[in-house]
Amino acid sequence: MAFGQQLKTAARAVRVTGWVHFLGLFLLGWAWAGAGHPGAAALGLAASALYLSFTFGVNNLYDRGLDPASKNPFAAGGLSPRAGAVAMAFLAGAGLVFAFAASPGMGAVFVFMTAASFAYSGPWRMKRFPFWGSFHNALIFGPLFLAGCLAVRPLALADLAWTVLFSFTVLIVQVAQELSDRAGDAAAGLSGTAIVLGTEGSLLLIMALSVSRYLFSAALLHWGMAGWGGVLICFAVSLAETGWTSLFYYEVQKGFSKMRLGLRFINMGFGIAMLGLFLQRL
Repeated sequence: MAFGQQLKTAARAVRVTGWVHFLGLFLLGWAWAGAGHPGAAALGLAASALYLSFTFGVNNLYDRGLDPASKNPFAAGGLSPRAGAVAMAFLAGAGLVFAFAASPGMGAVFVFMTAASFAYSGPWRMKRFPFWGSFHNALIFGPLFLAGCLAVRPLALADLAWTVLFSFTVLIVQVAQELSDRAGDAAAGLSGTAIVLGTEGSLLLIMALSVSRYLFSAALLHWGMAGWGGVLICFAVSLAETGWTSLFYYEVQKGFSKMRLGLRFINMGFGIAMLGLFLQRL
């Protein structure tokens, strides 16, 4: 296999396009905490990229018997399971080295996330459990915000609160993903949240999570951990999400991939707006 083709296969195995937007969570935490210590932030960003490569790669590795060959290089035989296991171990180890080089606190967060990621996709297959499997994604991705904070300063209570708020976004997109993949998951014998709740129940859960995020932002305002700007952004995003999702609820459309993509773009806009707000505070 030519070197260029090997790189392409490796990129597909770790699904770079599937995780690159999650780097925004780290940047949001860094901006919220004051956007200082650029050296530690650069190390943390590198650790995040390595960790996310591990997370998506190990999921592909253990899903090789379920995914079609067109989606998963491990299923297609482009990469052997043994080579994949070695590569995943390297990615996880390198990510932890970079994280601990940035700060001990950040290193501890990455140890937690790496363990959570392996528990989700690996032999324990926590992803197979309805509701918990969906919630588990908040443990895998949400702490990236916390890691960004720890690149700048020690942990503060408000950092944990904002990590919870951004975890609502992770859950919204995850439930939409499961709804989009429901047919394939059912054929593979999985029993995820979207399969248990059905179409209408899953859409209602997405809207409930969106409203809950707004209400939580209002609670942060009451507790002095947020300003009106953040609350208004959460309100606007909640309106956009519930409005978009309701189109698929009332019309019972089948294009849930389109719905998932729309929610992803809405939440990318949410992240950009919050990043601008955090930087404006400096």
